[in-house]
Amino acid sequence: MDLFWEFLKTVAGGMIAAIITLAVSGRRLDKDLERASRMLAIQLTDIFERFALECAAIPNQHAGNRREAPNDYGGIAPLPTVQNLPTDDAGWRALDAALAIDARTFDTRRQQSANVVSNIAEYGDADDIEGEVEDQAIILGDAAWKLALTFRERYKLGPTHIGWNVADHFAQGFARMAQQKEQNALYAAEMRAEL
Repeated sequence: MDLFWEFLKTVAGGMIAAIITLAVSGRRLDKDLERASRMLAIQLTDIFERFALECAAIPNQHAGNRREAPNDYGGIAPLPTVQNLPTDDAGWRALDAALAIDARTFDTRRQQSANVVSNIAEYGDADDIEGEVEDQAIILGDAAWKLALTFRERYKLGPTHIGWNVADHFAQGFARMAQQKEQNALYAAEMRAEL
């Protein structure tokens, strides 16, 4: 009977040691994944904040444009390009899946906005194109800024230290777009009434 109890003590001790080892290893793995996702989130936050700031600068780039003719396309700023995303496989696997999808598909959103601008270019003049570039920059910039803020919140990266309220800039841009849409609808209604 003593041999049996010794055997049980040995098995129990081995099981306890294995459980402790697994717990420590699991905790270490969790910390490694957390560290990898946080490092990737830092890089992605920087990419999307820079993109948003480039979008926010477009109206100022257009402010000094003086056109000689409706087809004078000089000075129209292109939509910014999205920086190449990091290739950190461990970080991407550890990143929140919804955020990873939003980050990876952001360039597709940008391409869709570029397509909208191209469609306007087929039928509109330089002023139409410039206005659409600004509208798409507001839409993309706001989305990029919100994505960066989500990374900051989710991975506890702290607040941004940009010296002005970027979110407010985009909110004003959306308000301007809504006002322009309303004016266009009134103008279209007046034109229909005249016909």
